[in-house]
Amino acid sequence: MKDRWLSSTEFAVTDDGVKASATKVIPKGNVVIATRVGLGKVVQVEQPTAINQDLRAIIPKATAKLDPNFIFYWYQTVSKQVISAGTGATVQGVKIPTIANLQIPLPPLDEQKRIVAKLDKVMELVSGSLVRLASQMDSISVFPSSYIRLLLDSDEWDRIPLGQLASWRGGLTPSTKNPEYWEGGDIPWISSKDVKVLNLTSTERLITSVALAESSLELAPRGCVAVVVRSGVLAHTFPVTYVPFETTVNQDIKIGIPNENVVDGRFLSEVLSASSSAVLRNCRKEGATVQSIEVDSLMRFELPIPPLQEQKRVLAKLNEVTRNSVKLKDLLLEQKNLALDLKASSLAAAFVGQL
Repeated sequence: MKDRWLSSTEFAVTDDGVKASATKVIPKGNVVIATRVGLGKVVQVEQPTAINQDLRAIIPKATAKLDPNFIFYWYQTVSKQVISAGTGATVQGVKIPTIANLQIPLPPLDEQKRIVAKLDKVMELVSGSLVRLASQMDSISVFPSSYIRLLLDSDEWDRIPLGQLASWRGGLTPSTKNPEYWEGGDIPWISSKDVKVLNLTSTERLITSVALAESSLELAPRGCVAVVVRSGVLAHTFPVTYVPFETTVNQDIKIGIPNENVVDGRFLSEVLSASSSAVLRNCRKEGATVQSIEVDSLMRFELPIPPLQEQKRVLAKLNEVTRNSVKLKDLLLEQKNLALDLKASSLAAAFVGQL
């Protein structure tokens, strides 16, 4: 139940299945609402459709008096009322009397059709605007990474193996059965789940000094770079993050301490992340269930690295691009909210005789 018109479903049922069950087949064009799981959702069916126990159809007793299209738009104006009436400890639902007692304004059929025609135009305008805004938002989101990728093609930058740019350490696996490793922990411990954004700000778990003392791993300093070398997400990307605090990592992570005479840690994370496609192409080894990176190949992988002064200039420009991207996103979000306000105000006006 994602769009107005439901044209296809995940499952289908046979005629014998309909006859052998309590389901009803809803004639095409009619409205179907959720009364359990997904309260507030509403669609119209484009073909005769059977529904499950979590749904109900609202079918006019006389189509000469009530248009299903009018019902569809009206229901959106009372959906919050339906949601607030939901009950249930784990799954919210409403009973049929709650729906049956809802009040619907009933102008003449010709007036209903006029209102529906006006709302169709408004919704078409709003829908088109939302699609364009979503596309623009996606485009803006890749501005920072696109800026870095453009620079990677520079022939003026030296190409240096990753193993020479930083010293690399593996991770550890503190025993999950030993509470002394976790309870009262204050040392950040990064897993592949944490490496979701380029600049990490926190971790899901903390370990104790006991766990660190019983392992062979030392704390990595702030400014290090964490890369995921073993994870299911490697099928699509090569997760990399800059770590602005002291940390340790799990067995799926390699952590690099940048050679400060050659490369800035954040610059290294940006360039390595922007090179993810090439890393996967050249360094990935296929696993039975979990994919991984061939670490020796990764250490030989060459990255374009300019002098430190040029790195600082690139990072400053990247910050500017990022700030501008955020400003553009805020403007697009304002336009999105205006479009949604137009939808809500048009629906509200339609059912009080003001459209």
